[in-house]
Amino acid sequence: MKILHTSDWHLGKTLFGEKRYDEHEKFLTWLIGVLKDENIDLIIIAGDIFDTTTPSNRAQELYYSFLCNTKTTSCRHVVIIGGNHDSPSFLSAPQELLKHLNIHVVSDISDRENEIIEIKNNEGKQELIVCAVPYLKDRDVRLSVPGESGTDKEANLLDGIRSHYEEIHAKAKDLKEKYNVPLISTGHLFTKNGKVEKDDGVRELYIGSLARVDGTIFPDFVDYTALGHLHVPQTVGERDNVRYSGSPIPMGFNEGYQNKKVIIVDIRDFSTTITEKTVPVFRKLVSLKGNEKEVLEQFESIKEGTAEELEVWVELIGKGFETTAKIMEIAGKIEESGHGKVLKKENADKRMTVISPLEEFEALEELGPVDVFERLMEVKEVSEDNKKELKGAFEALIYEIQNEDKNKE
Repeated sequence: MKILHTSDWHLGKTLFGEKRYDEHEKFLTWLIGVLKDENIDLIIIAGDIFDTTTPSNRAQELYYSFLCNTKTTSCRHVVIIGGNHDSPSFLSAPQELLKHLNIHVVSDISDRENEIIEIKNNEGKQELIVCAVPYLKDRDVRLSVPGESGTDKEANLLDGIRSHYEEIHAKAKDLKEKYNVPLISTGHLFTKNGKVEKDDGVRELYIGSLARVDGTIFPDFVDYTALGHLHVPQTVGERDNVRYSGSPIPMGFNEGYQNKKVIIVDIRDFSTTITEKTVPVFRKLVSLKGNEKEVLEQFESIKEGTAEELEVWVELIGKGFETTAKIMEIAGKIEESGHGKVLKKENADKRMTVISPLEEFEALEELGPVDVFERLMEVKEVSEDNKKELKGAFEALIYEIQNEDKNKE
């Protein structure tokens, strides 16, 4: 059986106000081609299908069109788990309808039985077991205890996550042995020592950056574990069969250099072969850094190697520029060439970011809510003794806001 693992599409994502539907459409069209060319039987989408809990009509159109198009391929089953960016109620709304199309959606853990999916062949015989574990919210896996310390919260949360996986894996192992079939597990979480990029948009899943789980929660009897949340394709530790597929398009300029991947898992007679397939670059995101001469030379080299249909998006970081006006002039030259659009302009010497010719400020998109709150505490001259407590309370509030399902009645 051939399985394709992908995650973190973030449909509806914008970058400095620019919509990215064209990139996503090209990726999804390419992905349908991969399903056909590789004769994929099952695709797993490991969370963060959408960038927000209230996706736009265009983002929804891309999602549902893709699901329909899978039926033109050899792909017989689709397994989708909810991520921390997704609305559980939105994803689960068409759940019963999609199930008739062998599209299995698990957006939360309200019904534990839904997390174990028996994949059957055309004759109705079990051929694979999938533990479809979505993003686990704090309140899903532990009870809040009045007066507990931050250390206790972390320990209880980790215990709750570990216990949930143990319960699901134990049930799935029984089925694996009963039917003598392979077992796949999923997750949308942050593992210890996971690689991330600065400003890649990866939200910490738990309060105060807590609960980066240990990879040992994924037992050896699982044939492959398909993870989502981290945007850099990577294995967990040295375990080749426990992987993040990463995001299919770069989420920001710091990811622009990466080779994006989808993972193909071929399981035959309990022997697992894992291969990476590189996603084409549909739009280049490039950072130009240096003085005027260096920046223009870098851009000339980019122009020569640009064959993509979509225009290059540029981050311009000037060094040694006396004025921001000079940076604006260089950005104008780049855009006049017709080969790129400058989304961000920064005078590194003055540590100032320019989003438009009329505004000079640090880009709000580059700052998280906690960053802004910390700066506000500095402005208000909050004492060091109070900062930690206030920051903890603010993080708890942000966590609740981010995990509120706006689509739920």
